[in-house]
Amino acid sequence: MATKRARTARDSAESARREQNHSNILKNVGISSTGGRGLITGWGMQTTKSVIRRPGARTKRLERIVKGFANHRRIEILELLERHPEMCVSEISEKLQIEMKTASEHLRRLAIAGLLLKRYEGREVRHAITEQARHILSFLDKLA
Repeated sequence: MATKRARTARDSAESARREQNHSNILKNVGISSTGGRGLITGWGMQTTKSVIRRPGARTKRLERIVKGFANHRRIEILELLERHPEMCVSEISEKLQIEMKTASEHLRRLAIAGLLLKRYEGREVRHAITEQARHILSFLDKLA
């Protein structure tokens, strides 16, 4: 019983550390997180809002979004999630035949750019694309 309590306390501390790291990342890109589990809480309920108040805020925000999908793997992930929503990291890495660590890093960057929704399901995190990501994919289709 003592080990289970220790594990729960360790998991809680790890979760708090992850949330703090996520908040720091968001602050670095000029976004303030307001409640929930870091960036997203459930489908369609974004809990972040832009609080950038310096000159060039719009262009900085656009830069963050463009950098979010400016990689062929990230575009592949967005296209995959458009066809098959609610996939976890292991399923994505298996479908695209890439390492889980690589897939996880790309998903993190997409989430920071605001192009992914995350839903926590036990130990797994299910991913889906936002409406903004759908618009970006449509735009990319027109370019190609």
